[in-house]
Amino acid sequence: IDDITEKYFNDKVSSYESNLSIVLENGDIVSAGFSTAMVTYALKDISLNKDGSKTAVFYTIDRVAQDFIGEEEYINKILKADFTGLDLNGFTEVTFLEKVDDNGDYYMQFLSVTSLDETDKPWEVYNY
Repeated sequence: IDDITEKYFNDKVSSYESNLSIVLENGDIVSAGFSTAMVTYALKDISLNKDGSKTAVFYTIDRVAQDFIGEEEYINKILKADFTGLDLNGFTEVTFLEKVDDNGDYYMQFLSVTSLDETDKPWEVYNY
């Protein structure tokens, strides 16, 4: 897991104990929970920052409507940016660097993820 967090978040995990994971006596790490947040992220805007990173803002859309209108109509509405009848939960802002690995494959290295909920103050999900 250290290789993954270092590649995608440029950070090492300082503690594996959390409300979502447990370290076993043998050193293995197991999941202790999961997020029930079922949302779709639809790109609203993307910009280049002075330091070479990029910041993308996404609409955060609750997926509950998909159960009522069907997956195909749900996806078509999002692709057309027609959010009528969908539950928008504010926005999510992601700042990242585009990187290239040793195989020449592109990936994103996340610098920060911030929830920009319209009803609450912004809160950081991740910030390096």
